Amino acid sequence: MNQTGTLQNETLDQVIFRVFGRVNAQLLQLTYNLNPGITDFGLIIPEGIIVNFSDVPTTTEIPTQHLWD
Repeated sequence: MNQTGTLQNETLDQVIFRVFGRVNAQLLQLTYNLNPGITDFGLIIPEGIIVNFSDVPTTTEIPTQHLWD
C-alpha cells in the first residue's frame, strides 16, 4: 500500500492524478474504500492529510479486429 500527503488546495481527483497519472471511476472508488471519511473534508482536502492508495490496478488489453488491411 502506498501513501501520500495532500498539497494545499488539492482535490481527491488531483491527488489520484498526481499518484497514478490518470483518474477514473475504479481508482476513485478504490481510494474511497481505503480512506473512510475522506469525503468528510469536502471538495478541497486540507494540506497534509495522508491518503492511502492500493497498488496500481492492472488494465487488461482488449483485442481489436481490423476491418481493413
